[in-house]
Amino acid sequence: MRKTHLIFLGIVIIGISCLLGLWMADSTTQSTRHTQTHPKTASSEKPSPLLSDLSPEDSSTVKTMNNSNDPLSAEETEIARCKKIDIEHMIKLHQGILAYLKKQGHYPEQLSQLVPEFVSAEMLKSPRQKVDTSNPYFSIEHADTGVAKPSYAFEFSNIEYRDGRTFAEIKDAQRSEWGDVVPMLRSFAYDKVINISCRGDVYETQLNWEWDSATLDLADQYGWGPGLTGGEMVKVRVLLPDGSPASGAQVWADGRNYSFDLPNRPFTADSDGWASIPVGTDTDRTALALRAEMPGYASPINRSDRGKLPQGASLTLAPSQRISGTAVSKDGKPMPHARVFFQQTPAAVNTGSSLQPPVMSVTTDSQGRWSAQVHPNEVAGLTATISQPGGTPFKLAPLGTPLNVNAAKAGNAIVTVIPGK
Repeated sequence: MRKTHLIFLGIVIIGISCLLGLWMADSTTQSTRHTQTHPKTASSEKPSPLLSDLSPEDSSTVKTMNNSNDPLSAEETEIARCKKIDIEHMIKLHQGILAYLKKQGHYPEQLSQLVPEFVSAEMLKSPRQKVDTSNPYFSIEHADTGVAKPSYAFEFSNIEYRDGRTFAEIKDAQRSEWGDVVPMLRSFAYDKVINISCRGDVYETQLNWEWDSATLDLADQYGWGPGLTGGEMVKVRVLLPDGSPASGAQVWADGRNYSFDLPNRPFTADSDGWASIPVGTDTDRTALALRAEMPGYASPINRSDRGKLPQGASLTLAPSQRISGTAVSKDGKPMPHARVFFQQTPAAVNTGSSLQPPVMSVTTDSQGRWSAQVHPNEVAGLTATISQPGGTPFKLAPLGTPLNVNAAKAGNAIVTVIPGK
């Protein structure tokens, strides 16, 4: 009896093994077919969740995940259509202005003067009329007797604008500083302003283009202008640590004014270390902040009181301190080609002013990494912010987040977008 039970048990085990072997073989075949049909599923990439798997809390990620596939809403489609037409109109107007200038020797006072010789009347009208609450004076500042409601702002008109100066006079002065990236035409019909530069670039900025990252990127790309030609000139000498001239050093100058604040921009020292800083005629509004740099060296910031020009000032370079890190978005992702702005708190430099002294701005690389060379005495007290001041002069921009000095020196400081920006 016992022998019979053992034989029966053996038969059962053999049967189960055969069935298990058939099942495993079938599973392997199915898996192979699945891998061949959907190769990405077998890769190390984490598959994106299906839209049907998203919870209501995840709904905000749908547009990000499908940004290139989702159809535009009716409103977005209309905005895109209007923006395309506006850009086409502004390009035609830009061409007409240059043709008028070549023939007449001066800018037109109004855009309507381009009609009909240089542009058709249709070019003066935008398909999108939006009340621009951020610039309530637009219709006054850019009045045009040939157009009931101006659609585009002509920045080089002969209309008097400020301090007895016309738009053209002020913009020519700005052009000597920022270069040909200065807007010639602007459209205020959208959330961001569409600009057509003097050289024909189309780019978008906040209301004040002067300190917007997009403008600064173009100035870095094409080069700054030669500087103001009239008025006062401040001579500054840059010296190496051993007291010899720092030929070729860059002197960054901020705090100048010509009816508007002029840019924080560099001027080059000559073979004797002298740099000429044009401050124009508005010296009573000038409060210079000067900083020199050259590869591996940087100077402290030299600041002057308003209305007092520091003639003959010297800036002595010292081996610079390299600080670096990564710029990240609100969700913690690196931000390539973003601009990081640095400022110092008034307490850090004992200015006695509530305004934030300027330092510099740098642009991140394709991996969101940034680096800057600063004077070692000015690392402490630095704040950093991304894509600020966004159209606001340095001295009026809100302070960023205090920079972790040790992390910045070690090369791993994280600068995050300020919530709400």
